[in-house]
Amino acid sequence: MTNIKFIYFDAGDVLFFGLTDDTLWVNFLAEINITEDLLTKFNNLYDNYEPLFNVGAISVLEFQKIVEKELNYKFPQNYDLQEEMIKKFKPNYDMHKFVKTIAKKYRIGLLTNMYLNMLDEIIKNKLIPDMKWDVIIDSSVVHMAKPNNNIYKYAEEQANEPASTILFIDNSKKNIEAAKALDWNTFLFDQYNPKESLNKLRLLLQ
Repeated sequence: MTNIKFIYFDAGDVLFFGLTDDTLWVNFLAEINITEDLLTKFNNLYDNYEPLFNVGAISVLEFQKIVEKELNYKFPQNYDLQEEMIKKFKPNYDMHKFVKTIAKKYRIGLLTNMYLNMLDEIIKNKLIPDMKWDVIIDSSVVHMAKPNNNIYKYAEEQANEPASTILFIDNSKKNIEAAKALDWNTFLFDQYNPKESLNKLRLLLQ
């Protein structure tokens, strides 16, 4: 890819590994006694509210109050669901090294769906590379989220590069397809085969 000028990275399940895997998520919730009888109802509520998390319309702490009311469930005292989730995230150090290396050749940015104040905690916990990013687009701050076209158009303006010179790396097929439809170059990262994905990415950028 000789025409690439700017590379946008997703954060979750690219630069760090989250709780996307069903088993990890179920085990995490089991720690606070979200048992099988509550699990489906909890997940349905979470899926309904996540689009609002992503655009900064509601915090996870506010969501906890909704869960308590609607599911007749009580979180542990002073429990912060978002903070506890972040504690379970694991850095993808191979990608951290890769990003720092290619930043010497390309301008780079973050284009990530986040919840309110989440990115600050992720940076604090060194879950993404500790470096100067040319552009950081946090969905909860700009009140736009992937895969809606408006956030990609905004990201293109922030990069100040034509669509055809931008490469976008994400683990979500729907996010990739939305970017591709706007003439971006894309790479679908497989969080279940991260080393293989990274090798393919290296070859792509040679």
